Amino acid sequence: FQISSEQCANEPERMLPTLDHWDWMLFHPSRQHRRTTRCQFFKSNDPLSCQAAVQCQFAHVHTHKNTYESRASMPDSQALFNAYQLNFTTTLKQTDCTELQRTVLPSGKSGRSARWYTAALTCPVERIIYYAAGGNNAYTTQDGPDTVFWYPSDRDARSALSMVVLTAFRNRKIHCSWDAPRLVEDSIDHSHEQDDDCDAIFFPTNK
Repeated sequence: FQISSEQCANEPERMLPTLDHWDWMLFHPSRQHRRTTRCQFFKSNDPLSCQAAVQCQFAHVHTHKNTYESRASMPDSQALFNAYQLNFTTTLKQTDCTELQRTVLPSGKSGRSARWYTAALTCPVERIIYYAAGGNNAYTTQDGPDTVFWYPSDRDARSALSMVVLTAFRNRKIHCSWDAPRLVEDSIDHSHEQDDDCDAIFFPTNK
């Protein structure tokens, strides 16, 4: 794939991947029976804006108008899962959250290859697609009409994605806490988690 050297986070020499499809989740295998274009009736903060709702063959994509900046604190790794249990009485599964990973090779003999991550969530209840944006260590490419956010680690991508979804919940005035209450956390199955990255299991890598 191609390489972009667009300036981001004050590092103009940073080499970033570009995608064949900037709206990449619309082309994910999980959407093989749906259209690869966005619904013109859907409004981000109103799931009922499209009368077809979850049966709509077009994509309901959350578009954020906020400017997400780097910050000292980010949502707890379980905050998004807690919010889904409290708002929808459902538990997010591995297939709901998708991580996209790309490796950029150096342009010359010098330099190292760099691995980049971005992430998206397809809401299992409302079928809304959320993309990671902003947060810490975010870099951007303009691969189409919208911006794609890339991160040097999968943890940064997941945190940014959680922030976007929880902010959308806040705008809808439903549960959006960044904390992880023990009462809810205890109801989540941690039996197959990795020791060094307790939340990695929820975001399968699409290489």
